[in-house]
Amino acid sequence: VDNKVVASQSRIDKLQKDANQIAKDIQDSIDSLQKDVNKIENEADGKVAGLQSEIETVQKEVNGEVKNTEEELKKAQDKLNKAVAELQRKIDDTRI
Repeated sequence: VDNKVVASQSRIDKLQKDANQIAKDIQDSIDSLQKDVNKIENEADGKVAGLQSEIETVQKEVNGEVKNTEEELKKAQDKLNKAVAELQRKIDDTRI
């Protein structure tokens, strides 16, 4: 009877040791995956920050171009207004 108890206890100990090793392997895998996730998140954050910076740069360029276009349109409108005023003056002079 003692031999069977010892043999059973030996098998239980081996199974417990195997279970502990499996649990450790699983935890190691989880830790490794978490590191991978953190790395991917950091890379994604970096890419998002880079894209935000690019978007801001493009937005500033667009705003500058819009401002320049508005200034050019205002200058063109001023020239057109002067030309119309000059033409109107010549028409008025012709009538006299």
